[in-house]
Amino acid sequence: MAKVLKTEFEYIRLKLIASTGRTTTWIVLNKNSNSRIAVVKWLSAWRQYSLFPDFNTAWSAGCLEDILAFINALEIQEGR
Repeated sequence: MAKVLKTEFEYIRLKLIASTGRTTTWIVLNKNSNSRIAVVKWLSAWRQYSLFPDFNTAWSAGCLEDILAFINALEIQEGR
């Protein structure tokens, strides 16, 4: 049984918006305003998931740690 992927954090949440069957694309939302602040998606050139922050967004160390934890869990879940 696959472990449930954590998508809710203190200040951000991630929402699945697309799946190719091999990879997924997630939007990162600010929990306070519910506005999109980034996208997490597969970057073929690097062969890993990466964060694509929206223009003019600021990221705390804690939020970056949450994104790192999410990407690590996502790659484990997908067997990468």
